[in-house]
Amino acid sequence: MKTHRFTLILGDVAELSDQLANAVFEAGCDDAVLGSRKGVVFLSFDREGRNLLDAIRSALHDIKKTGFEVSRIEPDNFVTMADIARRINQSRASVTKYVKERSRKFPSPVSGVTTNSPIWRWSDVAFWLAAEKKIEQNVAEEAAIVSQVNSLLEAKAAQRGVIASRGKTKQKQTAYGPSEILSELKGVLN
Repeated sequence: MKTHRFTLILGDVAELSDQLANAVFEAGCDDAVLGSRKGVVFLSFDREGRNLLDAIRSALHDIKKTGFEVSRIEPDNFVTMADIARRINQSRASVTKYVKERSRKFPSPVSGVTTNSPIWRWSDVAFWLAAEKKIEQNVAEEAAIVSQVNSLLEAKAAQRGVIASRGKTKQKQTAYGPSEILSELKGVLN
């Protein structure tokens, strides 16, 4: 088995505590370092698994036993040019060159296109870089796994928020859960 490195961000924890540390250890996360930075509590894992998805699934299963919620996984899927350069161990100038060579179809930014710091989806960039033989294909595949798991975690959190808000008020709801959104957009997304 291979060791995979990733970080789980805990979404419902404000600070480190002995209770949290004990719960995490007792749940089987002795391969993770518990930390906190800027009010965000996280677990940095070096977890063995057949592949990255297997390692992430196992870590999520262990965290679920603690009763805490995971909000997302890092490395994050949204990157700037500086982030891209760091991840591929190249200069920012080389990444700028890739971006400007539109004939090679570098992915378009997903946000911030009118700013000095546009943001790309790492999984899109990673697949482009793999096609250009700048990184290994497995790096792109792992970026896609992290992106997809984060999308599922976000949808789950949104659904929890909708359910919680439905229980607290009798006013007409304006929030939609993932299934309602998919139902509303079915005709335009197919």
